[in-house]
Amino acid sequence: MVEYAVLEDADLQACHAVWQESPRTPYADLDAGTFREKFFSNGCLGYKAMDDGRLVAFISGFIKTEYLRGEDYDNTPLYLTMVLVDPAYRASGIASILVDMLVDRAKAIGKKSVMATYRNLKILGWNMSDGRGVYYHNNAPGVLIDGPAYPFLCHKGFKQLSVECGLYLPLADYSIPDRVREREAKLNEEGVEICFYDRKQHSGFDELFDALHGEVWRKTINDNNALESPLPVLVAVDHGTRIVGFAGPMDREPSGRAWFNGIAVHPDFQRRGIARVLFSRLLHGFKGIGCGFSTIFTDEGNPALKLYHDIGFHTGGRFAVMEKVL
Repeated sequence: MVEYAVLEDADLQACHAVWQESPRTPYADLDAGTFREKFFSNGCLGYKAMDDGRLVAFISGFIKTEYLRGEDYDNTPLYLTMVLVDPAYRASGIASILVDMLVDRAKAIGKKSVMATYRNLKILGWNMSDGRGVYYHNNAPGVLIDGPAYPFLCHKGFKQLSVECGLYLPLADYSIPDRVREREAKLNEEGVEICFYDRKQHSGFDELFDALHGEVWRKTINDNNALESPLPVLVAVDHGTRIVGFAGPMDREPSGRAWFNGIAVHPDFQRRGIARVLFSRLLHGFKGIGCGFSTIFTDEGNPALKLYHDIGFHTGGRFAVMEKVL
């Protein structure tokens, strides 16, 4: 008989074993230390299913304890990170019971919804493949639409809020297109320069993020600038000083993936080709530091999706951001 209980630290090894033994395409593997951080660290909570003393399934969620500007306990959800069932016990109703338990917990602690979203800080890496290579991305942005979890969560009352497209681009053959170089020359004539951020010369990040309502970007840039050796950030600068766009920070991950947090342009300077130039320069810079590929995700309705496809990115997966309102 299957029994259910609160997930405890002592369950780490057994949960990791279920993770390793279960088909979980497209999620990347996690070593024991990373698994602990994703499912057993501060803010995590969950439940387990036990059969004759053996853990056969678990569910894990996360509650934020540190907030961006404008966030608080009341307006952030309980994030659903993962529900995973031993293959031998699937289609037996275990996952349904675990989801119900997590939802009931969310209600009991005063949360207004449960969400599966890229805003969950317990991000899970996943892999895309085109038959020639595997392209790792560090954050699965929701629930894989082609996977079994999507119809299951729909049945459990979760609603789709948006569709996020996972994109990849091998960088070996990438070069800045001539038309982008021509656009950059035109921008220079108009007083807009694309260059690396220099805190002694450039200002305006806060004004930029205020205009964009970009609190995640603000935190990332502020944290980066506080480092002893900050990562490089490309900026679009109007007449030598005012920052009106950015792309970065730039880093090379051990997998060879090009990592950056975001790219955006001030609303007053959009539709002038600045984003295309920033992104092309960003990719060229990544190739220069030895990155083998770039992966990103964006909302299916984002006009920038056309830009990414024009540059050469391929869609490697579609994910739903999902919410169950309590």
